[in-house]
Amino acid sequence: MTGTTSNLIPVTYKSGAIQMLDKCDKVSSSHLKWRARHHRISARLQRIFRGDPLSQFSSSDLASDLRTYVGGRRDSKKESDLLRRLRALRQRERLALLTPLLELKVPTALMLIGRAQLSRTDYLEIFKRGLVNADASSIALWMDATVQHIGWRLTFSILRQCLATNPRIGASALYQVPWVCRGKGQLSGGLPTRELTAEFVRLVVQYQEKGHRVVDDSTLAIFKKGLSCCQEN
Repeated sequence: MTGTTSNLIPVTYKSGAIQMLDKCDKVSSSHLKWRARHHRISARLQRIFRGDPLSQFSSSDLASDLRTYVGGRRDSKKESDLLRRLRALRQRERLALLTPLLELKVPTALMLIGRAQLSRTDYLEIFKRGLVNADASSIALWMDATVQHIGWRLTFSILRQCLATNPRIGASALYQVPWVCRGKGQLSGGLPTRELTAEFVRLVVQYQEKGHRVVDDSTLAIFKKGLSCCQEN
């Protein structure tokens, strides 16, 4: 047999092979384009979930919607939608959006804060802010939004510090303890342990002895008697 190897391959086969190679090139090119597009989409989604600048337009829209809602009347459906959008953000981003709302309408802002699933550190920050900004009646709203997230032990620790720094609001906060979160199933009524109850009673007595009224005289007498019994036992 003479001739080159290519001459031994039928023309039809060579033609089909060339067409097949052309198709492979086209498929490969399309695949590369698809991969590049997929990579761009993935990168964009990652930026959105990381909260990068390219996704800030959504946060801006949410901030505007929150301000509008807080300035108007409450609506359970709108509220649920706003909370869903808030919880899709990182916790620190939620706090950054919610904090300015306290300058607009405290009750509604605190309601959103209480349900926004912030970190314990963020709720502690909000509680301390309430101890600075609240009055004797509104401190209950601040406690209602935060105490269930930070716990009674930390709450009492902060109120113990208030005895030296801001006893007036500390006394008001102690007065509100029995009513905080009542009816919500977390902290209603009595304190969860005898140790916490004793800590509360001890704090009330300390405030009263420093001249800051929390309870009436008859209740104070009961508290002091209870502490004496605890010490004897």
